[in-house]
Amino acid sequence: MIALMTLSDSAALPAASAVSSIPQLANVMDTDTTVVQIIGGLLVIVLLILAIAAVFRHLGFSGMTRSGSMKIKSCLALSSKEKLVLVEVEGEQLLIGVSPGCVSHVKTLRPPSAVLQDPEAATTESTFSQRLMNALKQQNTQ
Repeated sequence: MIALMTLSDSAALPAASAVSSIPQLANVMDTDTTVVQIIGGLLVIVLLILAIAAVFRHLGFSGMTRSGSMKIKSCLALSSKEKLVLVEVEGEQLLIGVSPGCVSHVKTLRPPSAVLQDPEAATTESTFSQRLMNALKQQNTQ
């Protein structure tokens, strides 16, 4: 009888090890599923943050309040580190030179309203428009 038990015990061992490995396989699959869910959740959160940042940037919420009295009208890059900036401050236009070590005032320009009120500029503009219209008429007649 002892010999029979040994044979039956040895035959039962492979079946028992197969049954005990199934819960281990299930634990591995549960772990994989959990890791995929965590990575997916983090990815959704990062994409949501990027989308909110893009909306804020598009609407102009840059974190700094923009004062109505100072505006950058234009910027011209002279080199990789130097540029000219046209700034309007309280109705005056300032041309400013900007480099890594220095910011300097180049010239104060007349405000745009003063340029439009200047009679000399108006006659030049009307003369140019008249010349353009005459040139177009001559070109159409030929």
